[in-house]
Amino acid sequence: HQTLQEGMQHHASTLATITHPLTYPLTSALNDATSLVTWLERQRGQLTMDRQVSGSIVEPTLAKIEEPAALDPSVELPRLVEAEKYEEAFNMALTMSHLSTVVWLCNQVDRAKIFSTTPLGISQALLWSLTQQLGCELEKDTTLKLEWLQSVMMALDMEDPLLGPENMRLILQPLYTNLNSLVSIIPNGPLKNMSRLLIHLLNSL
Repeated sequence: HQTLQEGMQHHASTLATITHPLTYPLTSALNDATSLVTWLERQRGQLTMDRQVSGSIVEPTLAKIEEPAALDPSVELPRLVEAEKYEEAFNMALTMSHLSTVVWLCNQVDRAKIFSTTPLGISQALLWSLTQQLGCELEKDTTLKLEWLQSVMMALDMEDPLLGPENMRLILQPLYTNLNSLVSIIPNGPLKNMSRLLIHLLNSL
C-alpha cells in the first residue's frame, strides 16, 4: 500500500507532465501538502520516542492563580480603630450585615470624639446605614444603641441630594416604629426618656 506521502508525490509527478493553466498552482499545492505530511510524520515519530522514554506524555499545567485572602475582621477592625480610620472600620462592619459586629465596633470607639470633629469623620452614607442597623432589635444593647442613634440623628443631613426624601423615609419609618414599641415595653426611667426624645427628634426631621 502507498503511504499518503507517496501518493501525493505520485500525483505531483503526474501533474508535472501535463500542460494546463492550472497545472502549476495544483503542483505547488501538492508539494506544500507533501511537506506538511512529512513534518507531521516526523512529529509523530518523535512523540512515539518520547512515550517510550518517559512512559507518558507530560501535559502542560497551568499555574494556579491564588485569590487574595479575605481580610479577617477580628484583626482588621481593631487595626482600623487604632489608626482612627473610622469610615473604613464602620464600612467593613456594616457590609458584613451582622448587627452584633456593628454593636461591638460602637463599643470600641470614642463616640464623643467622632461626633465632635469638624468636618465629621464619617460620611452621610455611613450615618444613614448606622441609623438603619442600630434601629433594629432595640431591646438588646439598648443603652448603647440609643446613645449612638441620638448622636447619629443629630448629624444627619436631611437635605442630602444623594439619598432623597423617599429613601430617608424608608430608613426612618422603621426606626420610628421600633422606638414606639420600645417605649411601650420598658419601665419608666432614663431609657424610656431617651426613647421619647428620639421619637420627638424624628418628628422634627
